Amino acid sequence: YNQGRDIIYLNSLFYEFLHVLTTDFLLSKENDRYKEETHKYDARKHEIAEFIQMNFDKPISLDDLANQMFLSYAYLSKYIKRQFGMGFAEYLNQVRLNYAVSQLLHSDLSVVRIAMDSGFASSAALNKAFRQTYNMTPTEYRRQWISRNKESEESEMSQAEIRKQLDRHFDRNFAADSKRSNQPYSFEIKAQYYRSITLSILRDLKIVVDGEAVAREDIRLTVNGEMFTLEECRTVVDPEYRWEFGDYATVTVMKEGGLAAGAHHIDCHQSIAPSYMPFTIEADCPADFEI
Repeated sequence: YNQGRDIIYLNSLFYEFLHVLTTDFLLSKENDRYKEETHKYDARKHEIAEFIQMNFDKPISLDDLANQMFLSYAYLSKYIKRQFGMGFAEYLNQVRLNYAVSQLLHSDLSVVRIAMDSGFASSAALNKAFRQTYNMTPTEYRRQWISRNKESEESEMSQAEIRKQLDRHFDRNFAADSKRSNQPYSFEIKAQYYRSITLSILRDLKIVVDGEAVAREDIRLTVNGEMFTLEECRTVVDPEYRWEFGDYATVTVMKEGGLAAGAHHIDCHQSIAPSYMPFTIEADCPADFEI
């Protein structure tokens, strides 16, 4: 009888212990400690991606990253597999391959030079990665892209001419207001990135003027003398319209009547998504000016 009573007593202590654990220590999504833990892992994931992005052209290893982050090799290997859906070597190879593709399409560098700049041990290693992903060599990939680009030139020229005709029509028929500028207003910005970019990786421009958001369809971006809508930018891979590092591009807001005379404030938010980065770069470009 005493033994049975002792077992019941021990079980009651066990269930009371579980109650305390689930009540006071189990983290829910609403719990601040859960949010802090999630934020810590988000920051760690970003640190890993940034380390690889900044060093992919060097002979780096998982050991190097583990030492950099003061984590064990085994833990970090499992963490990367869980957070990125692939192992360290595969993710590194993907970043290198994406960079190599961008160089193939937007430079005249040799395949050997591109392989070295991308962090591959040799052109043979780059060829192997290309065959595994694209079922062709880098040279064949570049040749096909050039061929497709030439075929679309006539269509692109036609679209450019249509845009110019529309612009001329707008200029001729724009009704001026004596209190306003008689053209859509424009301002210049620099790409918030460390190197030149193709317009296709510009995911968005969000513009707020004097507290009023500008509709996406009213925004135009002019690079190297050619004006594009934001939707058109998503398809522009022509190196002729690369947004060079340090160069200004012109943002035009197609607002009838322009802006009233006086002081104004503009907030311009850029979203840039390079293909070899697992995240989008967000940057703000505020400016004050007077008409």
